[in-house]
Amino acid sequence: MSAGRHDDCNCVIHCQPATIVVSYTHVLALEIKLGAEIPFSLKHFPEHDLIWIHHSGVVTRNELREIFEQVHGESARFRSGKLFTDLANVTFIEFGFNEIHYHAQRLQDLCRALGHCQCDSIHAPGSLVFGMARMYQQVIDPDGPLQVHVNEQRDLAIKALGLSDVPDELF
Repeated sequence: MSAGRHDDCNCVIHCQPATIVVSYTHVLALEIKLGAEIPFSLKHFPEHDLIWIHHSGVVTRNELREIFEQVHGESARFRSGKLFTDLANVTFIEFGFNEIHYHAQRLQDLCRALGHCQCDSIHAPGSLVFGMARMYQQVIDPDGPLQVHVNEQRDLAIKALGLSDVPDELF
């Protein structure tokens, strides 16, 4: 096991094979690369009750599962009422409806069990990511605790979060 400290954000990162544990005191910027083909990053803005999920390249099943565990799983380091899912740099999505439906149902069930409402605003420019994001939006119960907004324009996706003060990094 190896450990490192980044003094600028007062975070401690412990790495074990296939496991990354991060302890932090304020804003978390965590970039995880599980092999060359699974890049994503998460950034938590606790003062905005917001998590920014940024995908790039090919989005895989493993990435989707890992993000779910990092953001919604039992060992999630933080919970947030708002997600900004950024698909602007995605080149391909390797899964289809079954995987999207499974995770949508799983997230809705979790929100209901926790009594937790969540807004996921997705920036999805381009036909591939827009189509997949809309598919996700369509399987979500519109009257349930999870609300999904999909926009091709970044400013509209950010606006859908309903933030009075938007972090500059999102633009």
